Amino acid sequence: MSSIKKPAARQIIEKNVAFAMGAGLVPIPLLDLGALITIQITLVQSLAKEYHIESDRRTLRKVIIPLLKSPGISTWAVGGLGSLAKCIPGFGSLAGAGTMAILIGALTYATGRVFALHFERGGTLDDFNIRNQRKIFAKEFNAGKHIIRQIKPTSHSETNSEDPFANLPIYLILKPKLGTNGKVYLKTYCQGTRPEKYIGTVTALQERYKTTDLQSREDAIIQDYRDAFIEHVREKCQPQENPTPVS
Repeated sequence: MSSIKKPAARQIIEKNVAFAMGAGLVPIPLLDLGALITIQITLVQSLAKEYHIESDRRTLRKVIIPLLKSPGISTWAVGGLGSLAKCIPGFGSLAGAGTMAILIGALTYATGRVFALHFERGGTLDDFNIRNQRKIFAKEFNAGKHIIRQIKPTSHSETNSEDPFANLPIYLILKPKLGTNGKVYLKTYCQGTRPEKYIGTVTALQERYKTTDLQSREDAIIQDYRDAFIEHVREKCQPQENPTPVS
């Protein structure tokens, strides 16, 4: 199996696998496919930035969602946002949060390796061939399951001794049907929980950021509300341990 040459890319994958596994410790009904996709998009966006590849979240969704639908990986839930338990064949018969964490960690591991190796070969999102990459993705997924099972967790403080909360991935969650004007939250995954914080109505943030497409301003919104959200998270949990060395 090919090795990823860039240390920073390996670290990005390790960090995102750790947080994905933390999300997997959340009880199954709380983790939907939308959350899983968001984790993968954030991972690939970070890798694209590291390799100086242009990316935007809409393009990333177009390449990542079909990849997650690779044969042997998942059966897409009706409507696209069902519980992850509906998306993985036989998942309902598997017990325990540990199994969930392994599967989500392996999916994230596979996503990271597929895109990092593609970028290292000079590829971009424009020439990412989903059909050709699906077989590679399935192999990386299966390899990831075995690698993650063998890993001995190390303390998160070892990877960020100054502030273990500084590198928490933060996600923008839009709930347009809640209330009169919709609601917007920031969310992360930490120690088997998913703390979230309400930051305003959809209408109010659309007015503030001068757009009806808040997803297009996700990075700016997260940056503006990051400090207050991190303080909120400090009160809720300790950061997930970082479990995964990536080759």
